[in-house]
Amino acid sequence: MANKNTLLKVRGLTFAYEDSKNDILNDISFNIYSKEITCIVGRNGAGKSTLLKTLAKVIAYNGKISFEDSKLMTVKDYKQKVAYLPDKPLLYDSLTAYQNLKLIRNLWMLEDGNEYVNRCNELSKVLYMEEHLDKPIEQFSLGMKEKLFFIANLARNPSVILMDEPFSSWDKESFEQAHALLKDYINKEKAALLFVSHSESLKQRLSNRILNLKDGKIYEGGIVSYEGNSNFPLINKNKD
Repeated sequence: MANKNTLLKVRGLTFAYEDSKNDILNDISFNIYSKEITCIVGRNGAGKSTLLKTLAKVIAYNGKISFEDSKLMTVKDYKQKVAYLPDKPLLYDSLTAYQNLKLIRNLWMLEDGNEYVNRCNELSKVLYMEEHLDKPIEQFSLGMKEKLFFIANLARNPSVILMDEPFSSWDKESFEQAHALLKDYINKEKAALLFVSHSESLKQRLSNRILNLKDGKIYEGGIVSYEGNSNFPLINKNKD
């Protein structure tokens, strides 16, 4: 684990929907380290998206999730460090792309507002979005919306990036650029990326760590068989 720091520490994470008798996430614990790109895999309904939402602190849960082991950090400060990109981009269709970017800047009350806009402009060039910034979102394809929301969040310089089914609607050229951008960003900024994807190609190309979610528990490495017991180790919930 040389040159890696613990960015997220998860302990005893448990979640169940109100109308369910079974826990979706059952007392799971693990660490997320800097310079890591982790793919979360599991069958449909295993709770992969739910896990991302708990890590983003957008839904209530039992257990502890801390950034760099800070017990005093507020939820607001935590969310400044963590960028969450759900499977549907959160944008206002009636606004232009540039207006959405400025709105996101203002909502996060970024101190480096001008630098944020500059970073958005640079990323827009790389991802072939520069000529579309003055257009209303309602004219965008799903892939363009996803690219804009990606730009808006990466420009925030987060320490942890959470992505649910990323790049599913992107064109090939933009995906290749984003792939290189993310790997470079994670390495240079000593950040971490966690993503959920059913794409075997994306898992193989992008990730350097696999977490398997099965029956509310989380397993390290490899692919868990959904028939019978897993041959891969359950992560120790008491692991430091």
